[in-house]
Amino acid sequence: MRTEMRTVKIKERYLDIYAPKIIEKDVPINLLYVLDGDAFANMIGEVVKLQTRNTPKTGVSPILVVGLSYHGETSFSRERRFQDYTPKKVNPVAENDPRKDFPQGGNLDSFLESIKQAHQFILSEYTINPEKVGFFGHSLGGLCVLETYLRETLPFVTDYIAVSPSLWWDQEMFFKRLALAPMIAKKNVHLSVGSLEGDMVPLAKRAKEELLLSQMTKKLNFYVAQDENHMSVVTQTISRNLRWFCQ
Repeated sequence: MRTEMRTVKIKERYLDIYAPKIIEKDVPINLLYVLDGDAFANMIGEVVKLQTRNTPKTGVSPILVVGLSYHGETSFSRERRFQDYTPKKVNPVAENDPRKDFPQGGNLDSFLESIKQAHQFILSEYTINPEKVGFFGHSLGGLCVLETYLRETLPFVTDYIAVSPSLWWDQEMFFKRLALAPMIAKKNVHLSVGSLEGDMVPLAKRAKEELLLSQMTKKLNFYVAQDENHMSVVTQTISRNLRWFCQ
């Protein structure tokens, strides 16, 4: 399967769209939104292209991969991703916090509104399978994915894929929000983390346990990638994540 890439600008952000070369207008296709699109969308698009050569063996069916990108000078737009992928802080920064000098962030709700606009554009251009709409994020993007799940802000998303989520944000406020969250529409959640990621490993395990106890997911999958660090975990888990998403 060959792929075609097109870029569309919506306000101050870009959609980098990787679609099968031959895509039938009336045949629904799975859709995967990818945060940090500059770094990961092309990579994931290439894996989809290769694995859909033999879907019965790989378990990966055609996917429309849409990178949510900034097109800055580097693959990771540090200031913008801190701003867009995080909720507003409610706690003061502790002096002994090793991450105390990180950007303040806090623009998550506005960012999610821009994804709604992007989704309307995608629906106008492609026939999407409404039962398979994924949302992928790594690190701060993984935090964004899980915070979005609790908010139910993107009701069209069916599968939430969080790799190495930055659950340390704002003194681990995600867990307080989870504990206080009302019952939400149960969706699929996939969590993964590299075994060499320090404090992010117990935080990811805690998220798994508390999501299970809350009975707030339809299907929850958890994976610790042995001997993988904060960056290598992404490439190591892509195929696993795609197979899970396409089930």
